[in-house]
Amino acid sequence: LTFSEDTLFFDTLFTTLGSTTQWLTIYNQNKKAIEISSIELGMGNQSPYTLYINGKKGSIFSDQLLLGGDSVLALVEVTVDPMDQDLPFLVKDSLVFTVNGNRQNVKMITWGQDAHFIQTLTVKKDTTFTANRPFVVYDSLVVDPAATLTIEAGSQLFFADNAILIMYGNLQVQGTTEQRVLFTNIRQDGAYAQALGQWQGLAFGTGSKKNAINFANIRNAEFGIYKEGALNSIPDSVEVIIANCIIENMSVGGIIAFNAHMKVYNTLVDNCVGYVVGNFAGGNYSYQHCTLANSNSNRQFIRQGPVIEFTDTTGAATVNPLHIVLKNSIIWGNLPDELVLEEVHEGSTYEIKNNFIKTNNPVFEADNIINTDPEFINPEAYNYHLDTTSQAIDKGILLKIGTDLDGNARDTLPDLGAYEFIKE
Repeated sequence: LTFSEDTLFFDTLFTTLGSTTQWLTIYNQNKKAIEISSIELGMGNQSPYTLYINGKKGSIFSDQLLLGGDSVLALVEVTVDPMDQDLPFLVKDSLVFTVNGNRQNVKMITWGQDAHFIQTLTVKKDTTFTANRPFVVYDSLVVDPAATLTIEAGSQLFFADNAILIMYGNLQVQGTTEQRVLFTNIRQDGAYAQALGQWQGLAFGTGSKKNAINFANIRNAEFGIYKEGALNSIPDSVEVIIANCIIENMSVGGIIAFNAHMKVYNTLVDNCVGYVVGNFAGGNYSYQHCTLANSNSNRQFIRQGPVIEFTDTTGAATVNPLHIVLKNSIIWGNLPDELVLEEVHEGSTYEIKNNFIKTNNPVFEADNIINTDPEFINPEAYNYHLDTTSQAIDKGILLKIGTDLDGNARDTLPDLGAYEFIKE
């Protein structure tokens, strides 16, 4: 017999959570028929793997006739049992084929991972999540107004379909350059690794203040950050700081806020169906050294908004003044106008300077570089570093942001966007 693969690899799986299906094609390349005496799991009924032949489930299949030049498809799944240990562990078995007394095998390899499993949890007192094991949220993780949730460097949070983190209290994400904090979908095998909208996202209520998210990756949700603010006054202090973060693959938007007070720097937000950044109904917003892009035309969705929309309205009503600071950033995509500033009334202010902007709006021409391709290295592979010939290199002004998203030092002529070009 010959096989389409000599080894079936399964991505790292959380214990008790079944895998997607892997398939193996078994070929008889001889002219004559072969009778396969047995196809079986090496560990038999004790195997964590499940085998299907011709649509039937079993640990052993006997006397399978395979005609000359024909093939048969074997389907394999795996469910990993808990081991009560922090580090990933190896789960192995083999498919064993016996023909005329000769044995052949195809290996099966999976990494298993124990986790802290959360169905529905309301955090009512100060709590710290550590990085010893991942956290898997099946429904909701809610933080009460009087509580602070601290997430230590290197922690990983995985969310099931429609799961959400809701902050009424305070969130402190303490990632570092070397140990980023991860918020993502529960499935990471196959197409799930990059699929949009697999969980809801991080939502912050009206009373949630002084949140800090540092060195975090937020991926594959409906929205990355959603912040509700009061519609009758502008918050007087920063409610959410987003620093050194990567927010990407959102089916709704990256950073969505209503009359909030937010500070964002050294952050990449990309690949969103709706707005990369949508700030509505007024508020205070600062974006410095950010890369905000929807430039990858190979993604399988139709865009529904510009990269950025700032407005002081919600619906038909003017609500609150809008105060915008946007500096040393890149706003880029494949639409003619990627920065939309709407319904700004007399009380609103904006300082939009020293940016790369894709736009046909002449109001931005005086203080920014307009419609010049920033030349990202490979946005199709999520690489938004600047290429060697990028015109965004050395075009920034000095701000109090001494290192970039990778932790590299910026020089006296900083580059635009979240990444400093490092000369070799």
